Amino acid sequence: MNRKRLFVFSLTVLVSLLTGCFQFQPNFLTRRDNLDEAFQMGEYVPKIDNFFIILDASTSMSMPYNNEGEVPKFKVAIDFLKRMNNTMPEMDINGSLMTFGRGINQLKRQTEIVYGPTTYSRSGLEQSLNSLSFSAEGNSPAGRAIKAVSAALGSVQGDSAVIFISDGMNLEGDPRGKARALENRYGKGTCFIRFG
Repeated sequence: MNRKRLFVFSLTVLVSLLTGCFQFQPNFLTRRDNLDEAFQMGEYVPKIDNFFIILDASTSMSMPYNNEGEVPKFKVAIDFLKRMNNTMPEMDINGSLMTFGRGINQLKRQTEIVYGPTTYSRSGLEQSLNSLSFSAEGNSPAGRAIKAVSAALGSVQGDSAVIFISDGMNLEGDPRGKARALENRYGKGTCFIRFG
Protein backbone atom coordinates (compact mmCIF):
# COMPACT_ATOMS: atom_id res chain seq x y z
CA MET A 1 0.00 0.00 0.00
CA ASN A 2 2.83 2.41 0.88
CA ARG A 3 4.55 1.70 -2.43
CA LYS A 4 1.40 2.58 -4.32
CA ARG A 5 1.01 5.86 -2.38
CA LEU A 6 4.66 6.72 -2.93
CA PHE A 7 4.30 6.05 -6.67
CA VAL A 8 1.13 8.18 -6.93
CA PHE A 9 2.73 10.97 -4.88
CA SER A 10 5.91 10.91 -7.01
CA LEU A 11 3.89 10.92 -10.22
CA THR A 12 1.79 13.86 -8.96
CA VAL A 13 4.90 15.87 -8.05
CA LEU A 14 6.53 15.11 -11.40
CA VAL A 15 3.43 16.11 -13.39
CA SER A 16 3.05 19.29 -11.30
CA LEU A 17 6.65 20.26 -11.91
CA LEU A 18 6.47 19.60 -15.63
CA THR A 19 3.20 21.45 -16.16
CA GLY A 20 4.35 24.30 -13.94
CA CYS A 21 7.42 24.83 -16.10
CA PHE A 22 5.33 25.10 -19.25
CA GLN A 23 2.96 27.76 -17.89
CA PHE A 24 5.40 30.68 -17.95
CA GLN A 25 6.92 31.95 -21.15
CA PRO A 26 10.34 33.54 -20.78
CA ASN A 27 10.45 37.28 -21.35
CA PHE A 28 13.29 37.86 -23.80
CA LEU A 29 14.70 41.31 -24.32
CA THR A 30 14.45 42.52 -27.87
CA ARG A 31 17.86 42.73 -29.46
CA ARG A 32 18.94 45.34 -31.94
CA ASP A 33 21.74 44.39 -34.28
CA ASN A 34 22.84 48.00 -34.54
CA LEU A 35 21.59 51.42 -33.63
CA ASP A 36 21.91 53.10 -37.05
CA GLU A 37 18.20 53.72 -37.53
CA ALA A 38 17.66 55.00 -33.99
CA PHE A 39 20.72 57.24 -34.35
CA GLN A 40 19.46 58.65 -37.65
CA MET A 41 16.09 59.39 -36.04
CA GLY A 42 17.80 61.32 -33.24
CA GLU A 43 17.14 58.82 -30.45
CA TYR A 44 20.86 58.68 -29.67
CA VAL A 45 23.40 61.48 -29.57
CA PRO A 46 27.13 60.82 -29.13
CA LYS A 47 28.47 61.98 -25.78
CA ILE A 48 32.08 61.60 -26.85
CA ASP A 49 34.18 62.77 -29.75
CA ASN A 50 36.89 60.09 -29.43
CA PHE A 51 37.30 56.57 -28.12
CA PHE A 52 40.48 54.69 -27.36
CA ILE A 53 40.31 50.92 -26.81
CA ILE A 54 43.19 49.26 -24.96
CA LEU A 55 43.12 45.46 -25.36
CA ASP A 56 45.19 43.04 -23.27
CA ALA A 57 46.94 40.51 -25.54
CA SER A 58 49.24 39.04 -22.88
CA THR A 59 49.77 35.39 -21.92
CA SER A 60 47.06 35.36 -19.25
CA MET A 61 44.48 36.21 -21.94
CA SER A 62 45.26 32.87 -23.63
CA MET A 63 43.74 31.05 -20.64
CA PRO A 64 40.13 29.78 -20.90
CA TYR A 65 37.41 32.25 -19.98
CA ASN A 66 35.98 31.42 -16.51
CA ASN A 67 38.38 28.44 -16.42
CA GLU A 68 35.81 26.51 -18.44
CA GLY A 69 35.95 25.12 -21.94
CA GLU A 70 38.54 26.00 -24.50
CA VAL A 71 37.61 29.55 -25.51
CA PRO A 72 40.47 31.86 -24.49
CA LYS A 73 39.77 35.19 -22.80
CA PHE A 74 41.42 36.98 -25.73
CA LYS A 75 38.87 35.52 -28.16
CA VAL A 76 36.03 36.48 -25.79
CA ALA A 77 37.38 40.04 -25.64
CA ILE A 78 37.61 40.28 -29.43
CA ASP A 79 34.06 38.92 -29.74
CA PHE A 80 32.87 41.53 -27.22
CA LEU A 81 34.51 44.29 -29.28
CA LYS A 82 33.00 42.95 -32.51
CA ARG A 83 29.54 43.00 -30.94
CA MET A 84 30.12 46.52 -29.63
CA ASN A 85 31.30 47.61 -33.09
CA ASN A 86 28.29 46.04 -34.82
CA THR A 87 25.93 47.75 -32.37
CA MET A 88 27.47 51.23 -32.66
CA PRO A 89 25.89 53.49 -35.25
CA GLU A 90 28.05 55.02 -37.95
CA MET A 91 28.77 58.44 -36.44
CA ASP A 92 31.32 61.18 -36.75
CA ILE A 93 33.71 60.28 -33.92
CA ASN A 94 37.36 59.27 -33.85
CA GLY A 95 38.48 55.82 -32.78
CA SER A 96 41.63 53.92 -31.95
CA LEU A 97 42.48 50.35 -30.87
CA MET A 98 45.74 49.44 -29.16
CA THR A 99 46.92 46.04 -27.98
CA PHE A 100 49.52 45.35 -25.33
CA GLY A 101 51.40 42.22 -24.33
CA ARG A 102 52.64 40.76 -27.60
CA GLY A 103 56.19 40.78 -26.34
CA ILE A 104 57.80 37.32 -26.17
CA ASN A 105 59.38 37.45 -29.62
CA GLN A 106 58.54 41.03 -30.56
CA LEU A 107 59.72 43.41 -27.85
CA LYS A 108 59.03 46.39 -30.10
CA ARG A 109 55.38 45.37 -30.32
CA GLN A 110 54.60 45.28 -26.60
CA THR A 111 52.07 48.01 -27.36
CA GLU A 112 50.76 48.37 -30.87
CA ILE A 113 48.11 50.55 -32.45
CA VAL A 114 46.11 48.31 -34.77
CA TYR A 115 43.36 50.81 -35.65
CA GLY A 116 43.43 54.58 -35.91
CA PRO A 117 43.43 57.09 -34.60
CA THR A 118 41.01 57.85 -37.41
CA THR A 119 37.39 58.73 -38.09
CA TYR A 120 35.40 55.74 -36.87
CA SER A 121 33.99 53.35 -39.44
CA ARG A 122 32.38 50.03 -38.61
CA SER A 123 34.15 48.28 -41.48
CA GLY A 124 37.55 49.73 -40.55
CA LEU A 125 37.36 48.63 -36.92
CA GLU A 126 35.97 45.23 -38.00
CA GLN A 127 38.92 44.73 -40.34
CA SER A 128 41.35 45.58 -37.54
CA LEU A 129 39.61 43.21 -35.13
CA ASN A 130 39.75 40.44 -37.73
CA SER A 131 43.51 41.00 -38.06
CA LEU A 132 43.97 40.02 -34.39
CA SER A 133 44.39 36.35 -35.25
CA PHE A 134 47.60 35.82 -33.27
CA SER A 135 47.85 33.97 -29.97
CA ALA A 136 47.88 36.11 -26.84
CA GLU A 137 51.36 35.94 -25.34
CA GLY A 138 53.95 37.96 -23.51
CA ASN A 139 54.04 40.20 -20.48
CA SER A 140 51.38 42.79 -19.58
CA PRO A 141 52.75 46.34 -19.99
CA ALA A 142 49.37 47.92 -19.27
CA GLY A 143 50.95 51.03 -17.76
CA ARG A 144 52.86 51.64 -20.99
CA ALA A 145 49.65 51.33 -23.04
CA ILE A 146 47.71 53.72 -20.79
CA LYS A 147 50.60 56.21 -20.93
CA ALA A 148 50.60 56.02 -24.75
CA VAL A 149 46.85 56.68 -24.86
CA SER A 150 47.29 59.55 -22.40
CA ALA A 151 49.78 61.14 -24.82
CA ALA A 152 47.37 60.61 -27.74
CA LEU A 153 44.56 62.29 -25.78
CA GLY A 154 46.61 65.49 -25.81
CA SER A 155 46.30 65.71 -29.59
CA VAL A 156 42.51 65.32 -29.89
CA GLN A 157 39.66 67.75 -29.32
CA GLY A 158 36.50 67.10 -27.33
CA ASP A 159 35.42 64.47 -24.84
CA SER A 160 36.96 61.00 -24.91
CA ALA A 161 36.34 57.50 -23.59
CA VAL A 162 39.20 55.13 -22.80
CA ILE A 163 37.96 51.53 -22.85
CA PHE A 164 40.37 49.16 -21.08
CA ILE A 165 39.76 45.43 -21.65
CA SER A 166 41.87 43.03 -19.59
CA ASP A 167 41.65 40.13 -17.17
CA GLY A 168 43.67 42.26 -14.74
CA MET A 169 46.32 39.59 -14.18
CA ASN A 170 50.02 40.43 -13.79
CA LEU A 171 49.65 43.99 -15.07
CA GLU A 172 52.95 45.88 -15.19
CA GLY A 173 53.91 49.54 -15.20
CA ASP A 174 51.50 50.80 -12.50
CA PRO A 175 48.34 50.89 -14.64
CA ARG A 176 46.20 52.23 -11.78
CA GLY A 177 48.59 55.10 -11.23
CA LYS A 178 48.72 55.82 -14.97
CA ALA A 179 44.90 55.74 -15.18
CA ARG A 180 44.65 58.17 -12.22
CA ALA A 181 47.20 60.45 -13.86
CA LEU A 182 45.21 60.32 -17.11
CA GLU A 183 41.98 61.23 -15.30
CA ASN A 184 43.71 64.00 -13.32
CA ARG A 185 45.28 65.46 -16.46
CA TYR A 186 42.19 65.43 -18.67
CA GLY A 187 39.50 65.73 -16.00
CA LYS A 188 35.81 65.35 -16.76
CA GLY A 189 36.44 65.37 -20.50
CA THR A 190 37.76 61.81 -20.32
CA CYS A 191 35.98 58.71 -19.05
CA PHE A 192 38.03 55.61 -18.18
CA ILE A 193 35.99 52.38 -18.54
CA ARG A 194 37.36 48.98 -17.50
CA PHE A 195 36.03 45.60 -18.66
CA GLY A 196 37.46 42.37 -17.40
